[in-house]
Amino acid sequence: MLGDQLGIPSQAFAPPGSQQFPPLPSTTKAGILVPTIRSFKIAEDEAPAPQDRVYFGFNYWDDVNKSVDRRFGGDFKSLSVNRETFGVEKTFLQNDASIGLRLPLNTLRADSDFPGLGGTSTDVGDLSIILKFALWYNHHTGDVFSAGLAVTAPTGPDAFAGFENIRSLHETTLQPFIGYRYGMGNFFIHGFSSIDIPTDSRDVTIWFNDVGVGYYLYRNQGSAALVSALVPTFEVHFNDPLNHRGAFNFNDIAGTADTIDLTLGATCVFGRRASLAAAFNAPVTGPRPYDWEFLLQFNWRFGSHEKCCGHSTCCQWPSSSDAIN
Repeated sequence: MLGDQLGIPSQAFAPPGSQQFPPLPSTTKAGILVPTIRSFKIAEDEAPAPQDRVYFGFNYWDDVNKSVDRRFGGDFKSLSVNRETFGVEKTFLQNDASIGLRLPLNTLRADSDFPGLGGTSTDVGDLSIILKFALWYNHHTGDVFSAGLAVTAPTGPDAFAGFENIRSLHETTLQPFIGYRYGMGNFFIHGFSSIDIPTDSRDVTIWFNDVGVGYYLYRNQGSAALVSALVPTFEVHFNDPLNHRGAFNFNDIAGTADTIDLTLGATCVFGRRASLAAAFNAPVTGPRPYDWEFLLQFNWRFGSHEKCCGHSTCCQWPSSSDAIN
């Protein structure tokens, strides 16, 4: 899938200019943003089927948590985030399972009238390890039902993007998930359902449900084709906190709102191995965690072409599930 967001931001509340974290409840008067360090979601540039690939992603989020910050008159005038993600995934058990690694590089830009509070900072984020297993997999059609577990370790700094004036809860998180993909001619539906569970009870547990519909507007699986597929997709993402609910709770630094956001994009597949996707995303419920997001994703697939039955005449590579995330 293309995905949707940077990780649900949480809020902390403090008097304007306060550097204390967490703030004392008796002194809360205004809001400052504290992005959650949790930065991985299984629906971000992942396919339900195991794959052999290396990949790179770029995401930009504009006006992060503007609605909450303006309501409480916080110290930040505007915040934006961009992230570069580097990842690899390798199959085993005859392509029915895979293990993946991904590492983000986060940059936060903040404007503030309070001296020393704004600025720009960049730092490496947390490493995620993703285990995926196809419980049922039709290698010829690409239809699949899978399950797995993602573990994100707090290998990055406690301050998001290394930004000294922002702190957050920062712990190991576990994300069990199921994924599915089903094709109907040139149409297909795919998605994930996962629960992001922190090892620190002070942080929020979130239930993610993500579903996308795609259509093969163009497809040419000839070996000499420069462009082998062009696939527009539309996704709906439901992010539901199971505890620490509500973004306007003064005494809960992990308070999180229910959000629904939409992603519209397209993937172009080049030859038999490479794909490039671009998409635009926007939340449609409030308080909006950001105004809008733009993303780019590049995947390079490696390994054997004969992934269906071991012979090139049995099927052609890439299959629908291999070509599109």
